[in-house]
Amino acid sequence: MESKSIPRSMKKSAMSTIVAVIITAILIGSVVGGAGYVYSTQTDAIAAQLKSENSRLGSQVRTSQDETAKLSSQIVSIADDNNKLKSQLGAAQDESNKLKSSNDKLNSQIKVADDDNSKLKAQVSDLNKKVSEVNEKVVALQRSAIVSYEFIPQPDNIKQLTVPAGVKVRFLKFTTVDGLKLDGWLWEPQDKKANLAIMFVHGTGGNYTGSTTNPGAVPLLQIALASKGYAALAINDRQWGPNSLKADFNDHPKDLAAGVSILKSLGYSNIILHGYSFGSENVVMYESVTRDPAIKAVILGGATANRPWKMKLLSEALSPGLYGRLYTTAKDFVAQGKPTAILPEKMPFVRAPVNVGALTFITAYSPESVAVSTTNIRRIPIPILIIRAQDDSWVLPFEPQWMVGNATAIGSEVPNVKFIQLPSDKALSPNGHTLIGHEQAYRNAVLAWLHEMKLG
Repeated sequence: MESKSIPRSMKKSAMSTIVAVIITAILIGSVVGGAGYVYSTQTDAIAAQLKSENSRLGSQVRTSQDETAKLSSQIVSIADDNNKLKSQLGAAQDESNKLKSSNDKLNSQIKVADDDNSKLKAQVSDLNKKVSEVNEKVVALQRSAIVSYEFIPQPDNIKQLTVPAGVKVRFLKFTTVDGLKLDGWLWEPQDKKANLAIMFVHGTGGNYTGSTTNPGAVPLLQIALASKGYAALAINDRQWGPNSLKADFNDHPKDLAAGVSILKSLGYSNIILHGYSFGSENVVMYESVTRDPAIKAVILGGATANRPWKMKLLSEALSPGLYGRLYTTAKDFVAQGKPTAILPEKMPFVRAPVNVGALTFITAYSPESVAVSTTNIRRIPIPILIIRAQDDSWVLPFEPQWMVGNATAIGSEVPNVKFIQLPSDKALSPNGHTLIGHEQAYRNAVLAWLHEMKLG
C-alpha cells in the first residue's frame, strides 16, 4: 500500500479543530453540568412541595372521608328515624281513623241521646204536672185537716184568764183529717206580727190549757212567749181530758198535722214543736216521720225515753206478770173488735194505777209501740231541747241522758241537742213531773234556749 503524507498545514488545521472541539466539549460539559445541578435542585424543591401538598391533600382526603363516614352514619340514622316516623305516622293515622270512627259513633249516640232527652223532657213535663196535681191534693188534704177551723168566743169553762197588756189570745175549733173535732187557743203579740210560732202538745189526760194538776205552768210560758214577740198555739190532741188513754197512738200525728196547718194558714212559716210528757213522744214521732222544713226546732219537757220499756219495768214491779197479762188481754180485745174496751187490770202511771184502753196499750205501751223516743229522736234533723225537773218521779234521772246519747250517737241526724235539769231540793214526786214549783224556771229555760239558738 502506498503511503501518502499529509500536508503540514492540514495537520495543523486538524489539530486546531480537535482542540476547539475538545474545548467546546469541555465548555459544553461545564455548562451542561451546571445546568444539571440547577435543575436537580429545583426538582428537589418541587418534589418536596409536591410531597407536602400531597400530604396535605391526603390529610384533607382522610378528613373528608371521616366527614363522609359521619354523614353516611347520620344519613343512616335519619333514614331510621324517618322510618320510625313513618311507622308512627301510620299508627297515628290508624288511631285517627279509630277516633274518627268512635267520634262518628259518639255523634250517633249523641243524636240518640238528644232524641231520648227530648222524650225525657216530655216525660219530666208530664211528671211535673202529676207532681203539681199531687201537691194540690196534699194542700187540699192539709186544708181538709182544718176544714172547720174557726176562731170562737172564749169558752165558758175558761175562767179567770188574765191576759197581760201587749198580748192577745184567741180560741179556736178545728177538724182533723179523720173528722175529729178538737179545740185550742192562740197567744200572739198584740200589735205586731210574730215571725215564729210554737205549737204546744199536752200530756196524758191534759188539755190545751195545761196539765190537769198544774194548769198554770204551760200557759205561763205561752204568755211569756207572746210578750217576747212569739206566737204560741196550744191544741187538744185526741186523748185529752175524758179521752185519756183511749185513743190509738198512731193517730196522734193527725192532730199535730192539723195544728201545724193552722199555723201555716195564719202565715207562720217557722214553727217550733213543744211536747210535754206524753206530748213529747207525739212530737218526736211526728217530726221524725214528717221532717217538715217549716219545723225549726223541738222542745221536750218531762219526756219519757222509752214508754214500752218503762211500762214493763213498772208493771212487773207492781205485780209480776202484769205486763204480759195487759198485753195479751189488749190483743184479745182488739181481735174481738173491741179496740176501745178498758182492760180489766190497771196499769201503773204517774200518780197511781189507771185504766187503759186496749188499742191505747198496744200502740203506746206494748212491744208493738212506736212511742220510743230513744229510737225516733235519731231521725230529727233540727235542734232539740230536753228539760227535766230534778224532783220528777215519773221520768227517771237517766232517761234524758239516754235520749241525749242516742241523739249524739253515730248515724243520728240531730245537729244540736241540749239537756237542762231544773234544780230542786225536794224528794222525787209526781209534782216534779207536773212542774209544780218549777213554773218560772221552766219558762226561763225555754226563753234562754230560744235566744241561744237564735230562734225567733
